[in-house]
Amino acid sequence: MSDNQYKEENRFLIYLNILNHSSAIMPLLIRYSISGFFVGIFYVFLGYALSAWVGFNIPISVTLSYVATTPIAFALQKKFTFKSNDALITELPRFIVVGIFLLALSTAAHKYVILPIPLIIQLFIFWLISSILNFLGYKFWVFTRIK
Repeated sequence: MSDNQYKEENRFLIYLNILNHSSAIMPLLIRYSISGFFVGIFYVFLGYALSAWVGFNIPISVTLSYVATTPIAFALQKKFTFKSNDALITELPRFIVVGIFLLALSTAAHKYVILPIPLIIQLFIFWLISSILNFLGYKFWVFTRIK
């Protein structure tokens, strides 16, 4: 086999691997999006309500809404999204670490990043960014043993 044929065969195998990985991850992303949508709507609504209606400042509102949605998110991610069969004692601490990291990041962003846009849009933007980071943490560290 010539060097060019070898390179072409390897390139083909790499593309095939990417396609296989992409098709395998799509159902996972769809389930993650569905569960994330419901948790996210509750998070945004609660954060907005605590700030606009109750009068808490934004970092407090974000923190309380994040803490309130965490148990719901864990249950949905474990059973619906990732269909994990690993022990709760293994996954829950990792889930909490990812949650604390992203809570700190989100709270700091809300405190120090001032955007000239309405609060509801800010909450949505930060929720979207944290959703992407959450997915990466869940997929590659928290829920590693799936059915």
